[in-house]
Amino acid sequence: MLDSLLDQLARARGIGDAYHNYRGELKHFSRETKAAILAAMGCEVGDADSARRELERLETARWASLLPPVAIVRHAPRAVAVDVAADALESRLEWHVTLADGTRQGGEVRAGDLQETERHEVAGRTWTRRLLPVRAELPVGRHTLRASLGVDDTAECALIVAPPRCFEPEALHAGERPWGVAVQLYTLRSRENWGIGDFADLEQVVRRCALHGASFVGLNPLHALFPSNPAHFSPYSPSTRHFLNVLYIAVPRIPEYRECVEAQQQAESAEFRTEVDRLRATVNVDYRGVTRLKLPLLRTVYEHFVRRHLAGATPRAEAFRKYRDERGDTLRLHALHDAISDHLRAQDADRYWGWPAWPEDLREPARQGVAEFARKHVDDVQFHAWLQWLADEQLGAVQTLAAELGMPIGLYGDYA
Repeated sequence: MLDSLLDQLARARGIGDAYHNYRGELKHFSRETKAAILAAMGCEVGDADSARRELERLETARWASLLPPVAIVRHAPRAVAVDVAADALESRLEWHVTLADGTRQGGEVRAGDLQETERHEVAGRTWTRRLLPVRAELPVGRHTLRASLGVDDTAECALIVAPPRCFEPEALHAGERPWGVAVQLYTLRSRENWGIGDFADLEQVVRRCALHGASFVGLNPLHALFPSNPAHFSPYSPSTRHFLNVLYIAVPRIPEYRECVEAQQQAESAEFRTEVDRLRATVNVDYRGVTRLKLPLLRTVYEHFVRRHLAGATPRAEAFRKYRDERGDTLRLHALHDAISDHLRAQDADRYWGWPAWPEDLREPARQGVAEFARKHVDDVQFHAWLQWLADEQLGAVQTLAAELGMPIGLYGDYA
């Protein structure tokens, strides 16, 4: 009895029954695994009565909500399932969609006139599931649907309008069989890089591959990692997938580096060149060494950028401000995270290994401690936003080059 209830409850909570492993073998989840996952989700599953109560609670919540949490529609005519009590079928159901651009469309209909697809008894009350036609001009994207049956029964959900099929490059659509090469960018070595493959190296790979007719260059995940903790270097364990690993920045390619005498003198010093040679000669990437070399020099270039460009409101400064505006709060929070991490790890790197170990008042973006840190460390936060701008600029330039050289796909990125 309990096994059957666990199976039902697991399905209701989105837990599958089995999966195929890399050999193609079907592997079923054990009762213990399902029970442990359900318990972690807050379900009481110690015995049959507890599991039955959880199922009843989920079933009641499922039917008592006018709209689902998320509705996905693909083809016209588009319709969303709504749950209406049988004693409310004479009510007028009003709805409107707020499109991604802020415009609104909507209408109303008698609930009982909607097509019924299912009927269910829950806690002595009869519920019906009906299809609400959403007669609106809906572009592909994420919108918001709001519906109400009187004042006391109002619901809102995300309305996802999905395209009928995935994007397909024109070359594939035309029946061509494109080929390319896969590159782990960090493994590349050249006479120009500083011990780790960078976006200048990637440019050379694209040029050579395009010369031989390749359609794409496949890449390892380039996601942002942890600048203050270079030992955490797996490309499959990023700090965020929204931004890039700043160690891939090719410093000599930065326009402000070519303007900054101080940075050039630093990079041309005997001590610096000796360390670059050592880093290029290591069997494996020395992430700590690369970080010690690159980040202080990037800071020097940044300070020049602030003095020369931000203070002078140059076109480069405007390009940076535009990038910050486009990336908005997502960039601000990421830069804030990296700045806090820098600050704390400089005090005690072992203690402050990651945000779960940070002081309580710095762990959540909305907390007062974070706001105070942001006010006191404006320049540090801006530095990390500037690094992301450079990385985005250099990677984008390589993709533009790939298109100019006739590669139909160009860069093909992996995703952690």
